[in-house]
Amino acid sequence: MDEEPREPSKVRTIYLPVTIATLFCGGLWLFIPEIGALAVGSAWVGTVLFMSIWGSFYS
Repeated sequence: MDEEPREPSKVRTIYLPVTIATLFCGGLWLFIPEIGALAVGSAWVGTVLFMSIWGSFYS
């Protein structure tokens, strides 16, 4: 009767967040270089974490 929980999809929790965050931050770096590397790096980390958590709940 007790079902084992499904393992989250690696595409939604790893590959897609990293790809989207890299494209997003690449665009930031190209079009708004004044914000600096620290801001771009922080945006990348935040995007990956948010999308990974979101993907683990909804996969």
